[in-house]
Amino acid sequence: KLQFLYLIGARSVVTMRSTRASRRLQVLLLGAGGPRRWGSGSAWNTREDLIPRYARVAAEDVAGNVEKMLTACEAALAKAEAVAVENVSWEAVMGPLDEIEVEIAGTWGAVSHLMSVRNTEDLRQAHQAALPSVVKFGLRVKQSKKLLNLLEAMKNDTALYAKLSSGQRRVIEQHVRSAKLAGLLLPDDAQRQFNTITEELSQLSSNYRNNVLDAVRHGEKVVYAKRDVEGMPAHVLEAAHDAMCERHPNVPSTLEGGPWCFSLDMYIMFMQYCENRELREEMYRLNAAKASEGSLDNTPLIVRILKLREVKASLLGYQNHADVSLAAKMAPSVGKVLELIENMREASLEKAKEEVSWMAALAGHEIRPWDVQFYIEKVKNKALNLSPDLVNYFPLERVLDGLFSVVEQLFGVEIQRADLPDELTWDPDVRLYEVRERGADAPMAKFFFDPYARPQNKKSGAWMSSAVTRHRRVPDGAVVLPVAHIVCNASKPVGAKPALLTSQDAVTLFHECGHALQHMLTSVDTLGCAGIEGVEWDAVELPSQFMENWFYLEPNLRAMGRHWETGEPLSDAAVKGLMALRPFMAGVHTLRQMSLATVDMQLHSQYRAPSGKQVDALAIYDFYQSVMAPFQVVEPIPEERLLCSFAHIFAGGYAAGYYSYIWAQVLSADAFAAFEEAGLSDEEKVAEVGRRFRETVLGLGGSVHPGEVFRAFRGRDPDPDALLRHSGLGPHPRDNLLKACAA
Repeated sequence: KLQFLYLIGARSVVTMRSTRASRRLQVLLLGAGGPRRWGSGSAWNTREDLIPRYARVAAEDVAGNVEKMLTACEAALAKAEAVAVENVSWEAVMGPLDEIEVEIAGTWGAVSHLMSVRNTEDLRQAHQAALPSVVKFGLRVKQSKKLLNLLEAMKNDTALYAKLSSGQRRVIEQHVRSAKLAGLLLPDDAQRQFNTITEELSQLSSNYRNNVLDAVRHGEKVVYAKRDVEGMPAHVLEAAHDAMCERHPNVPSTLEGGPWCFSLDMYIMFMQYCENRELREEMYRLNAAKASEGSLDNTPLIVRILKLREVKASLLGYQNHADVSLAAKMAPSVGKVLELIENMREASLEKAKEEVSWMAALAGHEIRPWDVQFYIEKVKNKALNLSPDLVNYFPLERVLDGLFSVVEQLFGVEIQRADLPDELTWDPDVRLYEVRERGADAPMAKFFFDPYARPQNKKSGAWMSSAVTRHRRVPDGAVVLPVAHIVCNASKPVGAKPALLTSQDAVTLFHECGHALQHMLTSVDTLGCAGIEGVEWDAVELPSQFMENWFYLEPNLRAMGRHWETGEPLSDAAVKGLMALRPFMAGVHTLRQMSLATVDMQLHSQYRAPSGKQVDALAIYDFYQSVMAPFQVVEPIPEERLLCSFAHIFAGGYAAGYYSYIWAQVLSADAFAAFEEAGLSDEEKVAEVGRRFRETVLGLGGSVHPGEVFRAFRGRDPDPDALLRHSGLGPHPRDNLLKACAA
């Protein structure tokens, strides 16, 4: 039942703009006297609404609170294991497992969340020290033969099983599968080896993640000459000036005269707007080599991670880690995944070559990797009439208003800002919002919003994660409300100027809101399948990618797009240009995603990591380059070390699962097509389809297989035509793609 990937910080739903939501959590501890508060008594876990007191989490308290947590968890596990087979029931067996979730979510979950948003050296050390014990207990739960016998007894009791909801049956089935994938059925010696490997992998992933964080934290390019920043938008220079003042307080600096510090978390902005090609190349090489040198070199960690995953798969009787990964996903096989990727590669390759030729014509020279972002921006400005100054038309507050308006119209809810007690926050800029049914007095869900970048202690990118999962507590039947975190990395307000978003920042916000909506608008009350819990990994991006579409609609762009200072609306030309952004450079972008998905899948299915003391770790980059070759339309540099910062697959939950983005994109595009067919200008019909989307995709969560959920919404299996149309990649051999997408 427990998804211990979360426990090592790997279950956050992140986007490619980072890069995905801790799936499990929270129910009140249940005792003989009815619901009680957190059993471990952690200083930050005593609220009845189950929201951790983040402000109270201190590094020096982690060890003691984790010890209390594990003691309470051991007691709950013992209670479950003590149930006699002839006395099995949902409450007797699953109740104690819910108690374990509560304890771990409230204590370790809070620590894991702060590792991403308020990372300090002391907290990192405390997390590292406690991690082995947490992982070891996770294996103890998954490898409990007594629990497996009880769960299988429930499945075999026809009368009992028939009375369970579809969600409860799914939870049991997933727990049984998880136990087997955790090595429960292995002989004792093999199981000990399996456990040792699992514990080492958790440490390796944590070290990998910290190396990337440190590399981004310390990596920078300081620009001294004013001529080298000419043409950069004001908001970029303001962010670079702030970074200079923060990182180099003893160096005199002015906004107008410099110098300016471009840290690696500002990499995209620098590459888009820096006119100096030599500086772009320097910045590109700095970013391409991050976490690949000196004490932060992730290369040996990568090789070791791949070797250990390979050994674990072999112990479980699988050919490779990819087969293990797909055992819990929609995609039926590695072959089907690669078939989908290859069809998308074929659909986008010629288009990508054409797009690169546009860049070269504008540049007057061959396009190299450090030119791509810059000339994409140039072509965009020329072809779509979109200027970097458009950022002034998307102040954060107006984008939030527009997003909330879309959500309210589609799903019949209201979103209001709420008071945030000091004890619940981890930074002064964090906000709390409440979601209510339209016209209701009480909230049905809440979410934290952490909008701004803090390079010194916050992970880059954007993500949604769970703070509390909806469930119905026993014995009083009261519903515990879901609570989400939405975390972004927008630039902070500067002086009188508010926080401003690029169009990509705004799309990312819509994306993460989609994840949060599935978490918050669930109609399921069972832990393990409420909200995003229990949703197959390659389907969990459906709501997030679906929400992206609403940013690009003309009425929404006009509602959100007003100059922060003058109130001037977006011009007609700018609106048309933004509407054309979705398929813009679709060939290049699609090839990039397909190349990463292929590298991930091939590393975990075809690559054989070396072992022994004399390991040529650098050989993995030869494999990487060979896999990437069919996707290259711009000559790469041999020194590229993307694998050293590909945290999705080495420190996240995407190992042999990065293809999930495109798999879910087929679903999300077809889902949005239902609204197009109804007529996007017909508010009544859109609201009707929105209710159906809420009742199925958002409401059912993991309680029903995603294939059935999609059919309940759409009335048929997914059709990839909408994705090809939205991406501007057609025409395409549709039958082959349909076959590849069949699940």
